[in-house]
Amino acid sequence: MRLIEELRRKIENYENGYALLGTEIKLRRTKQNKTLEFIAQKTCSVSYLSKVENAGIKPNPKMLEEICKRLKVTKENIETINNSKKLFEGIFKGLYNNDLKPLEDAKKKVEDLGNYRARLMMFLYYVCNNEMKAANRLYKELEKLVSCMMLNDLVVLAYIEILFFYKLCYLDEAYLIIKELESIELPFKYLRPLVLEVKLDLFSLINSNLFLTQVIELKYIYVKDNSYRNLERLEGKIRSYYIRNEYFLLLDLDEQNPNDHDALLFNDIVNQNELHIRSGYTSFAKLLYYAYADIEEFKIQYDTLSLKLEERQRLLIDTLYSLHFDDDYCNKIVEVFYPCALALKDEKLISIMQKYAVEALCKSQRYKRITEIFRANSSKRSGWV
Repeated sequence: MRLIEELRRKIENYENGYALLGTEIKLRRTKQNKTLEFIAQKTCSVSYLSKVENAGIKPNPKMLEEICKRLKVTKENIETINNSKKLFEGIFKGLYNNDLKPLEDAKKKVEDLGNYRARLMMFLYYVCNNEMKAANRLYKELEKLVSCMMLNDLVVLAYIEILFFYKLCYLDEAYLIIKELESIELPFKYLRPLVLEVKLDLFSLINSNLFLTQVIELKYIYVKDNSYRNLERLEGKIRSYYIRNEYFLLLDLDEQNPNDHDALLFNDIVNQNELHIRSGYTSFAKLLYYAYADIEEFKIQYDTLSLKLEERQRLLIDTLYSLHFDDDYCNKIVEVFYPCALALKDEKLISIMQKYAVEALCKSQRYKRITEIFRANSSKRSGWV
């Protein structure tokens, strides 16, 4: 990919406001169909203006002001161009905190600009707002400008392309760029966790086993930043992953039957849609859905539906209903739920309960008990043969 080749080749500094300002002047001049001679008239020589446009010199402030006046480049435009790194820092911080306002504010500032950094911000705005037709148009324009971009601009473009490809489900292309960005030092504080978030979503989408290893690194970053909202969102992604790869194995799904209601429910939860009103769901499927989607409805339905569950299903539902990691829960899962799973000799259920037990014990810092859990599991299994 051309972008990756340029990323590997370039080692330039980011802050060169005069280079971008020269680009903006040239774009304005050509758009207004004005010659170098016309703009340079009574201000500077043609060769001097040409050097300004091509970042060959640092322009004299008075001459620069006169050139900008003639082309209607305002002081606000110049401030935006010279502080574009600060703008990107604010944008990425906002995205990290799930706040699009800095991006929306930046978009308003660059709407009248034509340089490639302005287009980068617009590209990011369109991608984040799922305006994919407009994004695709800008993507094609920016691809032609890759060779003239500085390294940090290429890094910004690479991140936006990751999002762009991910949203279009071009997962191989997105992953290639992610791997490349992971190999270099990123110039913006919040960019690495943003790249990791897309990587995590990609692994979740393809149900990769690498999902859980990626969670650890991202959790560390969130904890370090005291980013509790991000931690909460991450826990939701983890639960969703477990639903697809763990809990639904306890359902009897018939994927070949389009009318299988539990299979339809599986798709509802995976796609985060509301539970459609259909008859025929198993009691376990209904409670599993409500445990994640509507806790109030779960409480209403539990007493009636739990009586119709198999023992292993009731055990899992009871665990989900109690899942909040305080001391009472920790004791309950270690002393009741986990031993019940061992007694049922259900490998999948044991695996789920063991994960919950170990996580609860880690949160309460009862590390010696974790060792006992694993030993008990091993001895029980050896006695099954």
